[in-house]
Amino acid sequence: LKGRCAGYLPDSRDYNWLLLKMTSWITSIMGSQPDHQEPSGAETVEKLCNRVTSSTLLADRRDALRALKSLSKKYKLEVGTHAVDIIVNVLQTDRKDAEISGYGLETLANVMNTETNTPEDLGVQFIEKFIKKQSNIELLLSALEEFDFQVRRPAVKLLTSLLIVRSTELQEMILVIPLGVSRLMDLLSDSREVIRNDGLLLLLQLTTSNSQIQKIIAFENGFDSLMDIIQAEGYSEGGIVVQDCLAVMKNLLRSNNSNQSFFREASLIPRLVQFFKFDAGSQSSWGNQKVINVSHMLKVVRILVSPGNTQQNIAACQKNIEHCGLLTQLCSFMFAGGVPTEILIETINTVAEVIRGYHTNQQFFDTVQIPSTPPRSAILALLMSMVSEKQPIALRFAALYCFQSYLYKNDSGQEKVINTLLPSSAESSLSVGQVLCAGLFGQDTLANWCTAVGLAESLNANLKPQLLRVQLSMQGKGEQVTFLQQCINILVESANLKTQTRIGLLILLCTWLSNCSIAVIQFLNHAANIPFLSGQVEQNTDKEGDKLVRGLCAMLLGICMAYHDGSTANYTKDTLRQLIIHRIGKDKFDECLNYIGASENFIKAAKSPHISADSVESTFFDHSFTQLYKQVIEIIAHSLDDNYTAPVEANAAASIEPNTSIEDHESIVTSYKELIRDQDTELLEVKKKYQELEKSYTETNSLLLQQSSEIQILREQVKVLNPKDNGETGNEDKQSSLSLTETAELQQTIQDLHKLHASQRQEIVQRDTQIEKLKLELENAKQVQEQVQVNQYEEQCRNLESELDKLKTENTSILAEKSQLADKLTKLEANVSGDNHQEEVESDLNRQFQKLQKSYDELKRTQELQKAEQEDLFVLLAEQDQKLTKCKTLLQENNIDISESESGDEESDDDL
Repeated sequence: LKGRCAGYLPDSRDYNWLLLKMTSWITSIMGSQPDHQEPSGAETVEKLCNRVTSSTLLADRRDALRALKSLSKKYKLEVGTHAVDIIVNVLQTDRKDAEISGYGLETLANVMNTETNTPEDLGVQFIEKFIKKQSNIELLLSALEEFDFQVRRPAVKLLTSLLIVRSTELQEMILVIPLGVSRLMDLLSDSREVIRNDGLLLLLQLTTSNSQIQKIIAFENGFDSLMDIIQAEGYSEGGIVVQDCLAVMKNLLRSNNSNQSFFREASLIPRLVQFFKFDAGSQSSWGNQKVINVSHMLKVVRILVSPGNTQQNIAACQKNIEHCGLLTQLCSFMFAGGVPTEILIETINTVAEVIRGYHTNQQFFDTVQIPSTPPRSAILALLMSMVSEKQPIALRFAALYCFQSYLYKNDSGQEKVINTLLPSSAESSLSVGQVLCAGLFGQDTLANWCTAVGLAESLNANLKPQLLRVQLSMQGKGEQVTFLQQCINILVESANLKTQTRIGLLILLCTWLSNCSIAVIQFLNHAANIPFLSGQVEQNTDKEGDKLVRGLCAMLLGICMAYHDGSTANYTKDTLRQLIIHRIGKDKFDECLNYIGASENFIKAAKSPHISADSVESTFFDHSFTQLYKQVIEIIAHSLDDNYTAPVEANAAASIEPNTSIEDHESIVTSYKELIRDQDTELLEVKKKYQELEKSYTETNSLLLQQSSEIQILREQVKVLNPKDNGETGNEDKQSSLSLTETAELQQTIQDLHKLHASQRQEIVQRDTQIEKLKLELENAKQVQEQVQVNQYEEQCRNLESELDKLKTENTSILAEKSQLADKLTKLEANVSGDNHQEEVESDLNRQFQKLQKSYDELKRTQELQKAEQEDLFVLLAEQDQKLTKCKTLLQENNIDISESESGDEESDDDL
């Protein structure tokens, strides 16, 4: 060692070598010491965090973040507690380094990964803390601008995790960040499928229940991007990516009228046809994923024509679907062999909503024939599936829904169905009427109910008397009974009849007898019908089904009373009223009626025309019956009042259909004008009645006060004239006898005045009730009139303004052309002076100038006419406002309170 050190300065490696040798020598002498204890996870995470914050070299910070990422899954609590803020700081300072940004984002994604999505989950707690700062979300969105795979994918995964847990808060933050949604939309155009697919999952969470984000994505060409991905993946043959695209598309369209209009106007409906162009009849072509994809696409089509949309969007989408051939493709799906049951059910429901209420599509569906021997119509095939016990329940309900949609607002289709039941339409082949009769009078309970509900949909005011002509031949009895009597016989005589069948028959009878006095008379001609109904209503039961039957019997009894025209002596209208009031009891009768509207099944049916197959045994009502119930129950309540008359006329206004198709737009405007005129007349009559009643009330009140004062005076006179001493004689006895006579007369007068006072008070109470009714009618008339008029005037003003803008544009262009031609004419006159053809050129130019002048004059006159019409509309609106102001003033002058809703409506009308 001395020789080695002579003339030599040792370096650091030699010192390390010496230190190692000395340590080994000391260990050999002193013995080995116990090993140090390994550091815990929290200590390791803390050291790594210190290294990230204190290291000056980028490589050191990168290594520390790599180590934190590897520990983030095992030590989620420690990393989430100590490292989240540090990582956010690193992402802000070192964002240019893709590798360190990727490690930081992956660490955050691991820490905030949720398993149970409960408040106790650590990932949920870290997410709630992370999203409290909007700068953190801005940082993640800025990370999406990096094209590097290592940065972009963990940022997408982290945003998706945040949206799953706190979608509402994150949606609001993204909306206020500039270009926040646009950055997310760029993910769909990424050439790397992994990032594109993760972007689809992110958009699926982002578009849930936020209409503003849905609209932004639609206007960012989101529909086109989704359809391009579906096309690239092979339409229905694609994998789960197609399913995700369709799920996002459903989110964008559901309950969003603006996006539905945009989807239609962007000509995207014809692109859906290609999705269904494959061999549907081949069972081998239907894989599990293909079934899911086709089912999702059918739901997209149903969203476009859902009955919950605006009528304008529904009619326009129905028209486009028929025009592009999609309806034809869907009808071929319905009757192709080998189609899975799930797809068949969804296809029938889709076709039902595509044809519902649109006459052109209903006529097309009427012509569809299924490939069979002999050929059968699509309607007949649907009814055969509906009454067949072998078919699945959901398929039978779908067939009923499609049949109802075909009949909805389709007078010609309803007439065809009823004609198949009439004797003149009897044929050797199977007909629609034969299938309906077999289903209604068969042994299958569900077929009974479906057929009864379907027949009720086919009845309108003109066809109800026609159905009375139907005769049925009874097997084994050799006699014929009417269709109405057979329905009643089954209902009355069958003791073991299932509840669902009884409810179906009662729905059919209620629909048939409502607003049809002829059917009511025939029903009353059978003496056993009314006792049966009253007996059912009087029964006490605890079962829900029996309570509904009791309520329907009460409703049918009320219909017989309300629509009775007095042409039968068996049961007069007054007899039925007395039966309800005195025997059944008005309170019990009302309780039976109200139980129907309060039942869960009724509320569910009133929400949508589609019949759900969730619980078959508790399916009692359909949507059409709920609408009938709401109309009829008011008429029945009024009919129980002695002062109410003409229920059919009262129901006429309620039967106006406001939601008609675009083809009937002119008739809608005309009907609304007539309705406004009628309501003006009714309003004047109500005002007159109110003034008369108010005057009568004032007179009666003053008379009552006068009589009260007279009674008080007479009482004082009685006290004065009453003898105080009975022992007086002579003249005093005569005066006493006279005073007793006068007292008796005065007492009789007082009793008469009391009776008169009581009768007048009762009359005042009755008139007060009439005044309240008239006030209610006045309020209803005002609301309907104001709403209809305002909508009509707004639409006309918008049309006139658009036409006025067009005319102004055309006027400006014509003036410009006129000035140009005038300049050309001046130049030509200067250039061709002395030329032999000058006169011909001038004549041609003059003719052109005259034509333009003539067209300009015509446009100017048209513009003036449009202005005059617009001014007339404004004058009409002003007159209507004056009428409403006068009504309000009249009510205030008579000390009648006006509700805040009325004054609010008036103020909104003034704003308009």
